[in-house]
Amino acid sequence: MRRLSDITKFQKALALYARAATPHEAEAAELAVRRLVVSLKLDPIRIPNQSFVSHVNFADNALLQKLRDEWRAAHPDYFYGKPSKDGSSRRLRRKPRPVTKPVSMYEGLFDDFRSEPC
Repeated sequence: MRRLSDITKFQKALALYARAATPHEAEAAELAVRRLVVSLKLDPIRIPNQSFVSHVNFADNALLQKLRDEWRAAHPDYFYGKPSKDGSSRRLRRKPRPVTKPVSMYEGLFDDFRSEPC
């Protein structure tokens, strides 16, 4: 995980994007967020939805969702766990194992006793 100050800068720039009054302000804030992602080497998927500075929740922030989608498309070999309650995900070292449905030991055992419709 990155330093707390880096994450706070990122979240402040996201808040500027959310409060932009004009399209030009939104574009400038988006460029600032993208510049922070590149310069600080932040992974947008690992950034929590809840702000550390104020009581702002970025779960519905369009720019954060867009950055996360672009990051996943640009890094298809990165694997992440399930999102936690704060919206962040931890990066896994390898691909997770597929979840298989357990087979019941009684499956097919009583097939002989089924009553046929008359």
